[in-house]
Amino acid sequence: MSIDEMIAQRLAELDGVSLVRLSPIVGSSGTRRTLWVTEEVYNAVEPTRYGTWDDYRLSEFRGSLDAFTNNEEVSVAENPFNKDSETFLARVSPVTKELWDVRNVTAGQGIRCLAGFAGYNSLVALTWNYRELIDDWTTFIESGETVWRSLFANLQPYSGENLDAYLSNYISV
Repeated sequence: MSIDEMIAQRLAELDGVSLVRLSPIVGSSGTRRTLWVTEEVYNAVEPTRYGTWDDYRLSEFRGSLDAFTNNEEVSVAENPFNKDSETFLARVSPVTKELWDVRNVTAGQGIRCLAGFAGYNSLVALTWNYRELIDDWTTFIESGETVWRSLFANLQPYSGENLDAYLSNYISV
C-alpha cells in the first residue's frame, strides 16, 4: 500500500471522529478540492457567527477556506521566505516538513492556519491562530506537526515534485 493510500485510509477512519470534511457554505458547480479540518479549526469557522470583530475575522477566514474547496484560483508560494503579502497558501520552513500556511491576509484581519496535504487537491487544516498572536513561528509550526502526528502517526504529509502535483487552479507567486 502506497503512502497516499495509507493517508486516504486514515482519513476514512478519522472522518467524523477527529476530522471533519468541510463543505463550502455556498458551493459551486464543477471541480472541488477537499478540505479536512480538525475540531479546533471547525469550531472556529462553523457555524459562522456575526456580531464581534473576531466573528467577522473568522467569517472572512471561513470564506477563504470555502474559496479553496470551491476550487477558486488561489495564490501559492513555494519559497517560505519569498512571498507576496497577499499569498493565500505558502510553504513553511523547513520545506521538508511539508506543512503549509493557509493565510487569511485581509489588512488587520490576519489569520494563519497550518495544514498538510493528504493528496492532490486534498488538504488537512491542523491548527490556527490570529496572526498577531503568533510570537514564535517555530512553536506554531511544531504545534502543527504535533497535530499531524496525532492524526497520522508516522505518515508524512503528501509530497509533490512541483505545485501541479499538489493542487489545481492556482497562480504561483
